[in-house]
Amino acid sequence: DVKHERPINESDLVEALSSAKFVLLGEKHDNPDHHLLQSKMLGRQADLSVVLMEMLTIDQTTQLEALSTVAEIRKASRWEVNGWPSFEIYAPIFKVALNRNLRLGGALPNQEEFTTMLKQFEDGEVDLEPTARETLRTHLVAAHCGHSLASLTAYMLRAQFLKDRIMAHELRSQSGTGRGVLIAGNGHIRKDYGVPQHLDGTVSLAFVEVRPGTREVSEYDISPYDYVYFTPVVDPVDACERFRKSLEKMSLPKK
Repeated sequence: DVKHERPINESDLVEALSSAKFVLLGEKHDNPDHHLLQSKMLGRQADLSVVLMEMLTIDQTTQLEALSTVAEIRKASRWEVNGWPSFEIYAPIFKVALNRNLRLGGALPNQEEFTTMLKQFEDGEVDLEPTARETLRTHLVAAHCGHSLASLTAYMLRAQFLKDRIMAHELRSQSGTGRGVLIAGNGHIRKDYGVPQHLDGTVSLAFVEVRPGTREVSEYDISPYDYVYFTPVVDPVDACERFRKSLEKMSLPKK
């Protein structure tokens, strides 16, 4: 429990989430534990109108409503061609949604539509406090291990802000008078620059990996969330080192 700086048991966590109109469940995309825990939290929420996912597009929503099996969702979502981690680790979420007859929806436009929207989106429209904007910029640079060009970082900042604004709008509109859940990466559910900047009535639960040798809560950036659920790390190998050569190419000037 971030606000009260104390551990919280699972029953109290479920109750805290149940008090909010909009529940934001974060994740590290490739961690299977995070998706199992998301499905568990989802299964214990009442009065839900919709479950939106960053991994699905808005134009898929109508089609998804007519499906009744996980296999059908996998095929209809064209999961394998959209760059997300294995469908199998997300399957528990879909199973709970189907078992509880929850409406599944996409949280973002398809890539073509989003690209068009982003081309028309001006840097001045990124309405964030200077500190939050700088934090977002720093995180984007860190995510690319310091190798992204300044112009690319500025582009990614606009894209992140626009995605969060769109997801907030979709969660509000698709939930109607009921309650809604958004499943998205931890960066999208942060209160300083994420979806909560665009939407009132949210409660955020981030699933955070425990880094090797880092055992104190104070060593983790948890202040932007309402609640944090710590899990084992899925891959202890440094991603920056694994993709070093590819990332270095991003920082080279074009010839």
